[in-house]
Amino acid sequence: MADIVSKILLQEDNVRNISVEKAIELEFDIGNLLGSDKNSVNLQKLRNDTANYIITLARDNTQLLINKIWELPTERYEDAVVVKLPNPTTRLPREKPLPKPKPLTKWKEYAKKKGINKRKKEKLVWDETAKKWKPRWGYKSMRFLRMQIL
Repeated sequence: MADIVSKILLQEDNVRNISVEKAIELEFDIGNLLGSDKNSVNLQKLRNDTANYIITLARDNTQLLINKIWELPTERYEDAVVVKLPNPTTRLPREKPLPKPKPLTKWKEYAKKKGINKRKKEKLVWDETAKKWKPRWGYKSMRFLRMQIL
């Protein structure tokens, strides 16, 4: 079986090695899945064949990042092999600026100025005659009983 695989791999022109050599090693932030390439760009290759040069550069850098990920300890979860990524080291900027605080409405400004606090009424009220709690509104409420008496 290994012979068949090796023959197929030898026949394929597009198969590349997973080991990539760089003059300056990439800086990795595995927590963000980020690799920073500090190597200089070969301007002659870039001008002659831009698309292939960029594809090759991206492939090599991605291969280095994947190699770094597979160096981390792996574990099996259901039918998949997973890697626990470390905490990120690079702080990423926000896409948009922080939202500005909304201005107060006229009522909220007035209430703040006068010291008015919003209070919610309780649903139950103590009935002195029945000596038990009754609902403020609705069926068998204090208002309902007063209407029946009148």
